[in-house]
Amino acid sequence: ARLVAAPDCGMKYLARGVAFAKLRALVEGARLVAGR
Repeated sequence: ARLVAAPDCGMKYLARGVAFAKLRALVEGARLVAGR
């Protein structure tokens, strides 16, 4: 199965640091699910 990590809309309304932190958390979650 293929896992696609896609952020929801609304990121443009966040401060840049907050948006990057959310993206990092999304990637880390995808890695956990993928077993890496």
